[in-house]
Amino acid sequence: MNFLFSSKSELSELLPGMVDMHNHLLPGIDDGAKSLEESIAMLKAYQHLGIRQVIASPHVMEGNYPNTPKTIAEALAKVQKAIQQEGLEVQLIGAGAEYMLEQQFERLVQQDILCSLDHKHLLVEMSYLQAPLNLEQLIFQVKHKGYTPVLAHPERYNFIKEPGAFKNLLDLGCQFQLNLLSLSQHYGAHVQQKAFRLLKDGSYRFVGTDAHHVKHLEKIGKITLKEKYSRLLRPLFQENKEVFGV
Repeated sequence: MNFLFSSKSELSELLPGMVDMHNHLLPGIDDGAKSLEESIAMLKAYQHLGIRQVIASPHVMEGNYPNTPKTIAEALAKVQKAIQQEGLEVQLIGAGAEYMLEQQFERLVQQDILCSLDHKHLLVEMSYLQAPLNLEQLIFQVKHKGYTPVLAHPERYNFIKEPGAFKNLLDLGCQFQLNLLSLSQHYGAHVQQKAFRLLKDGSYRFVGTDAHHVKHLEKIGKITLKEKYSRLLRPLFQENKEVFGV
């Protein structure tokens, strides 16, 4: 038996120093943390994993989570104050948003009422069932405003099955963010397989937890991977630090 090619490594080895740029940590404004207490519990879980810097990214979704820069800033300030009171080492260094590509989004882009991750990168998502009919136009408008669209968890879109469809999105100017839970079978084996394929193809630029609660973070800490995938992930963690870290 050749143990070299069957070697495994712990994802937790890559987490210390990570900057997480996709999560639902802010309390009571989307389907993530429901209370400030839950937010603090998540921050303690981050700290346990060695993650020291976090950028929150609550949903902005018409009819479900109509967040604005004001609601996001208020929730951010509340959590940052609690971090100081708790004496936590992890920092909540800012807040962007995760925007659903839908009709309302076009209006927000046109009026430039947006919460970007770092004044340059805008986190976006699509329906898991189909892309918006005006997808190319929306991406063009985002870029025209000076932002780089970062497509959250492309591996999770059920309607994208062919490698060519992912290449088209990259050619349009999107950058891809991998959900760490997709490296397990948390979302299903088909999502895991697509994640590994995109990782091998070099399609991802960033990684994120997309954590909605403590259990997500605990599960991320238990993921094991073939060493070849860990090697491919290391540059993505470094990219998160260089682009989003402070």
